[in-house]
Amino acid sequence: MQFSCPSCQAPLRLQNRALFVGRTFDCPDCHESLLIEADGSTGVKAKALGGSRQLARRASEGAGLSAIGESSPARQANLKTASSVSDLGVSLPPRPSAWDRLSRRPAVLGWIVAAVFAVILLIIVKPGREGRLTESPPPAKEDSQPTESTFENKPAIEKPDRVAPKTVAELEPAVPEIDSPKVVDKLELPPLPEPPAPVEPAPVAEKPPAEEVKPVVPAVLSPEAVEAKLQQKIVRFDQSKPVPFVKVLETVEELAGVSIVWELDRVDDQQLQKPVTLQLKQTTVGEILDTLLKQVSLERRTVNGRIELHPSVQKD
Repeated sequence: MQFSCPSCQAPLRLQNRALFVGRTFDCPDCHESLLIEADGSTGVKAKALGGSRQLARRASEGAGLSAIGESSPARQANLKTASSVSDLGVSLPPRPSAWDRLSRRPAVLGWIVAAVFAVILLIIVKPGREGRLTESPPPAKEDSQPTESTFENKPAIEKPDRVAPKTVAELEPAVPEIDSPKVVDKLELPPLPEPPAPVEPAPVAEKPPAEEVKPVVPAVLSPEAVEAKLQQKIVRFDQSKPVPFVKVLETVEELAGVSIVWELDRVDDQQLQKPVTLQLKQTTVGEILDTLLKQVSLERRTVNGRIELHPSVQKD
C-alpha cells in the first residue's frame, strides 16, 4: 500500500494497513514525524505531527558529528540508512528473483525446458552409438599360407586334359528347318442373300387447316345489369387527400366492373386533372361516382353496356 510524505513527497509503502493505522514513525528522507491515518476503506495517508522530535533528532545527530569530526557525504548516507532500518512498517519493493522474471515470460521458460531435455536426450543417445561401434567384431584375417594339415586332408585334384578348341561351326546351334508354306485352296463362300425390297412409307393423312382463334368479344351488358353493378354496397370510401379526378375514377371503375369512357373533344383535360376529395359511409358505387362527377361538372349515361361521361347541362 503506497503513499507519500507530506513534507518531502518521498514515496513510502506499508505492508499491512491494519497494523500501522494510528501509529507514528519518522520519514527516512526528511526525518519528519508522520502519523498514519486511514484514507477511505482501503487507502492510507500520512500527517506531519510537528518538528519537535525532528529537531531533537537533528540536534543529537549534529552533536555526534561534531564530536567525531566527520562531515563527509558518506557519513550522512550511513546515517540515513541506519534511520531507515529502525522505521516501522516502511519497506522498499523487493527485487524480483530470477524465477519471477522467468514466470512472467512463459515463452522463454518453455524454450529453456526444451533445451534442457534436448541436451539430456543427446547425452543418452550418444554413448549408445559409441558402444555399438566398439562391440562390432573385427573382420577375420585370411591366412596367406595354408598349413600342412589342410593339404593332407584335401583329396588330390586331377587336372583335366586340355580340350581342343571347337570350330565356329560346331559351336553354333542347329537351326531347325522350316517347312515351306503350303498353298491353301480357295474357300467357297456361300452366296449373299438378296437385299429386301424397299418399303414405301404409308401416305400421311393431310391434316385439316387449323381454325383461327377468334378473340372472345365480351357480351354487352344491359342497362339493368350496369345499374345493378352501380348499386353495390360500400361501407366506407375515404379520399381525404386531394388527388386528380381521373385517378379516383380508375378506382371507381374497378369497383363497378363497368368500363367508363368519355370523348376528348367534349371533356377537356382540365376537368380530368382537377383535384377532388370524397368521404362517404354506407353508400353505393353509383353514389360515389355521382358525387365525383358533380365536383368536375360532368354527368353519366349508360350506352351499349358502358358508362359515358358528358358535360353537365345547365338548366335555366
